[in-house]
Amino acid sequence: MKHVENSKMYEADDGKMLVRKSDGKVIGDGICLGDSDDIGNYEEREFDDEQRAQFFKDIGMEDPKKRREKA
Repeated sequence: MKHVENSKMYEADDGKMLVRKSDGKVIGDGICLGDSDDIGNYEEREFDDEQRAQFFKDIGMEDPKKRREKA
């Protein structure tokens, strides 16, 4: 996992997404933490391409990884 310097942003490593530990909710590739949140509340988990595609389809968003590849 990578912390974006001078921010509250964290980005998951390639092939992984962030998942909230308390309930298993998949958050996505990155998160901007609120004032009362902590990165310790999240973990990285590996997702294959199919799982990743389904996640972004379910939330009605194009996979950011695919957008970057197109650019």
